[in-house]
Amino acid sequence: MQQFENQQGLIFSADQLFSVECFDDVIEAYLGASADVMSKLTVLLEQDPDMPMAHCFKAYLMKLGSDPRLLGAMDDAIERLKVMRPTLNDRETRHLAALAYWSDNQSKDTIRIIEELLTLYPHDILALRINHHLHFYSGDAPRSIELCPIGSKTEGSLTTFLVCKHSVWKKVATINRLKLAAGKL
Repeated sequence: MQQFENQQGLIFSADQLFSVECFDDVIEAYLGASADVMSKLTVLLEQDPDMPMAHCFKAYLMKLGSDPRLLGAMDDAIERLKVMRPTLNDRETRHLAALAYWSDNQSKDTIRIIEELLTLYPHDILALRINHHLHFYSGDAPRSIELCPIGSKTEGSLTTFLVCKHSVWKKVATINRLKLAAGKL
């Protein structure tokens, strides 16, 4: 297992740089609400079965699915990550800690770990998205805006917060502005 950096400057443990590029593609699909997220993730896990962030993302997706039938797959991914713990980098270890808390329905501890992640790794778009989800469903959505790595308060909109320098989010925001301008949103 080696360490590779993606375009956002985040370090990933993986067998090859191509795995990191595939992971970024899976995240873009997720942020773009694409129907092929799971199939892309499955392919990634087949090609790099020990990539920690792929297992983290799978566990997050299982929890986000809000279906008790998916929790076994979440637990399996967490157990796999625990076995890999000695090879995880700091960011991956923190994602594992957040997942372990969330698996036990400890939302406050999960939020604490995710906020720490965002403080240390402000361009971790997955942590940012999970943070937004947790704060939204805990009734504290404005808190997620405070942790945005760009100046969303000065730029003036929640849409700007959601963009957070990620290409897919920029495209979604542009489409929404166009729809809004056309009266279709």
